[in-house]
Amino acid sequence: MICFLTRTISKVLLLAVAIMIIGGSFRQSSAQSLSTDSDKKAVPSEKKPAVKKPAVKKPPVTHLFNGVVEKVDLQDHPMTLAFKSLKRSRSKTVFTGDLTPQTIVFEGGKSVGVKALKKGERVYIFYQKTLKKLSVVKVRILLPRVVSKHHK
Repeated sequence: MICFLTRTISKVLLLAVAIMIIGGSFRQSSAQSLSTDSDKKAVPSEKKPAVKKPAVKKPPVTHLFNGVVEKVDLQDHPMTLAFKSLKRSRSKTVFTGDLTPQTIVFEGGKSVGVKALKKGERVYIFYQKTLKKLSVVKVRILLPRVVSKHHK
């Protein structure tokens, strides 16, 4: 049994070596034929001008801001919304963003108009950065905090 296996393995190894030798000589001959074909074509071909692919525009990134409404100006065009951060910091930073007709305002799960925005309301503002301005996409008015008055 062992003799049978060793003879079979040796035959397989010899066959594998023969295939590698034949394959290697085939690759060399095909590479030589390709190089002779390229030697015949010594005339430089005209390069085509590089065609620029149109730039794929990335969709604008929407950011979230948690803050308080400072001022709403619905008379100005474009309408503006000034808001400040809820974080307690020494400096008072106020951001101003443009409201568009597509701006959606939610309050209590219902869609309300931009007229529902009032000074001092806590809001989540979803905005996108454009060139030098902030464009407000969506505003979610947060419900006021309810303080329990339950006494014992």
